[in-house]
Amino acid sequence: MAEDRTLRATIDVRFRSEPLDGMLLPLSMRERYEGRRSKSLIEGSATYGKFRQFTVNTDEIFLLKK
Repeated sequence: MAEDRTLRATIDVRFRSEPLDGMLLPLSMRERYEGRRSKSLIEGSATYGKFRQFTVNTDEIFLLKK
């Protein structure tokens, strides 16, 4: 949570452990923003899924100048 005189913001992200990759992956995120002076409220949410792993292979060749 972060806040000042005009705004209070809360962001909550939930993760799950992926044992095969040894990584934490986000499952969901909830956001809430409260305008203290205007009494406005903004809320949002997101869910994540269908994770895929991509790999990249690279090669380097160094040429020496004579």
